[in-house]
Amino acid sequence: MIPDAPPVVHDCERLAERAAQRGVIINLLLPGVLVLLAFVVRRNGIGTDESAAPEWQPLLFYVFLALGVADLFAAFALRRTLLAPMRLRAVLADAPAAERLIMNAATVAFALGASPMVYGIVLYLLGGDMQQVAVFAIVSLLAFRLLRPSAGFLEKALERAARG
Repeated sequence: MIPDAPPVVHDCERLAERAAQRGVIINLLLPGVLVLLAFVVRRNGIGTDESAAPEWQPLLFYVFLALGVADLFAAFALRRTLLAPMRLRAVLADAPAAERLIMNAATVAFALGASPMVYGIVLYLLGGDMQQVAVFAIVSLLAFRLLRPSAGFLEKALERAARG
């Protein structure tokens, strides 16, 4: 740890825990509710049944999967940009502002990480099956695991910003 660092550096464990809680809501709870809603909607005759799926539906699976993976790369790039030393340095002396910046970066990254699951739900409503939705769910769960900031990651980011 940095000896004369602002108090936010000493609270990285709490920040990482808060970010993980936000990620659980965005990446797990929200898509879970949407999958349940899509299942109920399709069971009530809204959306395309698997047997009536258009012939281009398998292509749509790969297009949505490519978009989902691209969103993951965008999430990593955006998180790196939002937590760049120059941006953190600007708010380093103000602990609440630094905390807001870190939580906003986590929220944006988690939202982009959840987008593959949204693509999976749309595909399901367009005639996809639950196995295809499961592929998108796995990609979203992987995104949650990879995008979740650890206390060590936050400490290093804040140390780089403090060094200037």
